[in-house]
Amino acid sequence: MPGTEFDYQFAKSVLPTITLREINDVAKTATSQDNRAIIVTGLARDDLKYPTEAEILALLKDSETAELKPYTETVNTEPLVKDLPADTKVTEEKTDTALGITYWTLSNGVKVILRPSDFKADEIIMQGVNAGGSSLVSDEKAISANSFSQFVGSAGVKNLTRVDLDKMLAGKKADVFLGLSDTHEIAFGQTTPKDLDTMLQLVYLKMTSVNFDKAEFDSFISKQKMFLPNLLNNPQQYFSNEVTKIMSQNHPRVFGLPSPEQLDKVKLEDMRAIYKERFSDTSGFTFIFAGNFNSEQIKPLILKYLGNLPSQKRNETWKDLGVRPPAGKLDKTIYKGIDPKSVVRITFTGPAKYTPDESRDLSALGELLTIKLVEILREEKSGVYGVGASGSLSKIPYERYSFSISFPCGPENVNSLIDATMVEVGKLRDGQIDDKDIAKVREARYVKLKEDVKTNNWWLNSISSNVAFGTPLYSPDDVEKRITAISKDGLQNAAKKYLNPDTRIQIILMPETKK
Repeated sequence: MPGTEFDYQFAKSVLPTITLREINDVAKTATSQDNRAIIVTGLARDDLKYPTEAEILALLKDSETAELKPYTETVNTEPLVKDLPADTKVTEEKTDTALGITYWTLSNGVKVILRPSDFKADEIIMQGVNAGGSSLVSDEKAISANSFSQFVGSAGVKNLTRVDLDKMLAGKKADVFLGLSDTHEIAFGQTTPKDLDTMLQLVYLKMTSVNFDKAEFDSFISKQKMFLPNLLNNPQQYFSNEVTKIMSQNHPRVFGLPSPEQLDKVKLEDMRAIYKERFSDTSGFTFIFAGNFNSEQIKPLILKYLGNLPSQKRNETWKDLGVRPPAGKLDKTIYKGIDPKSVVRITFTGPAKYTPDESRDLSALGELLTIKLVEILREEKSGVYGVGASGSLSKIPYERYSFSISFPCGPENVNSLIDATMVEVGKLRDGQIDDKDIAKVREARYVKLKEDVKTNNWWLNSISSNVAFGTPLYSPDDVEKRITAISKDGLQNAAKKYLNPDTRIQIILMPETKK
């Protein structure tokens, strides 16, 4: 093994001496009918038809006599967006100087939030949100809404396929993704200062002129049918899918990974109808921009493209579909796979009034428990490679709490590690919390905050969370004060209130040999 330095010098000296004629000579002598093997591999599935030997040889023979034409590149040179009306304007403006944020309301009702920075010279990121999402889609179209983001998010615009669009965007760094969550319509975008105009054109086109191409849709469904069943052969993926079903109590509007039969019910015309219904009125949208820009300098572009988005000024919001987790205590074992691998997931969840302080304490409790479980399950018992706990309070579609503990382990260690985990949960409820562990949680948060506040993503996510979910928007100084306020009493109160063993939902993955 001579090392990378030799490899580099060798390549630098030898590669320039290789000629095109030598390459062609090798091609003539390296392949022949006497040294060729044809191997076909695939899945052992009854519904897959494999080619016969005769069919493969016929294909090979046809390829040897086929007329091959040189590749020709075709690029659409028309402008992405043609002339737009110039009478849009900012009807309301305010500035939060403490946070460095500017708020605009445009004449069509669209709201814009701008947070300029100098963190990265070549970065501008955007997120658009509007309350509604797939919760407002009818039950009949719900299965199509489940695949909407995957298909529409990567579709072309106007009469351009995605391939056509990518050709037109060659050399530019501008991309926009459109999608639906359960409760919101969403748009994501990223670009550089010099390509901001292109990104805003894409925002306009994605929200007004998605190309619902039949050939691309058929290809999408075909790939999904091939890909998703194979994914469920993976025990961990199968387990996650089953957990989704259990935690939603098999609610008909929660699909998980769709089956081939469900994919047959996904309709292009339904996706087109959902798109028209959810994006024909953008007056409720808020677009948040963070990155290297000057607010006044980009105002003409904002007015031109966002100010001309369609507006009906409907007043609507998301709907609670009634998806709820099981109540009370539940133990469930799922058997899948033959490898000696298990996964344990323990969840505490239920209705809860949202408050910012309790949300912070429950989140910090997850970080504290992670520290203790790493010490006990990994370092002391050598039973896991990794373990994690996390907690949160949510406001929509209903106020609730969720606290999850998960870890992979050997099947033989499942019971002992669960017992050890619940002992640590009991200690938290009893107030057996070390000051040094609280200090670790605080210090980790201080360090993360110091790094995060210098990123555009932190500001974008903080603002979008405030807009979409109504969570408070804190300054970095306020966040630091809230970290300092994390206390033993607050953590114990959160543990006693939310980590009730009588409401524990415990789901375990076991290999089929243990059934």
